[in-house]
Amino acid sequence: VAANEVFESRTVPGRFYIQVWNKGLAVWDRSLDAYRSFETDGVVTYVHVDARNRAWLAKDGGIDVVDPDSFRKIRSVNLSRRPGQPAKALFFVETPDGTMWAGTAKDGLARIDPATFRVTWIDLEGAPDQEKMRIWRLYADPRGRLLVCSDGTG
Repeated sequence: VAANEVFESRTVPGRFYIQVWNKGLAVWDRSLDAYRSFETDGVVTYVHVDARNRAWLAKDGGIDVVDPDSFRKIRSVNLSRRPGQPAKALFFVETPDGTMWAGTAKDGLARIDPATFRVTWIDLEGAPDQEKMRIWRLYADPRGRLLVCSDGTG
């Protein structure tokens, strides 16, 4: 299995989430020696399991939010800054208040309300061309402040 990322569940010791390239999300439960997978359309570029135990799958054209226990799709989030041009999420971070933030390829920074899944595009002060900005990584400190790592085009 070609995997980009493997990380252990925050809530279930011995359960591992695996970001499977070109497939979606896999879960391996060491205590049960069980392996399950959820396939999605498009390439999954990043997986984040939030504090509510929902898996956020970054993929071409948007985001799938999945229950990692049942693999039931909770929601597909349309991540589009410009009509008809879907954005590609590259990375997620969750702030202490539960807000999800998505860094994108060529579309900048998006804030996603965890209850309504409403997307708000954020303009970063001093960045000249934010609609072309590639956000590689995000970090949220314990107070909820974001550190944004971009390619410098914005």
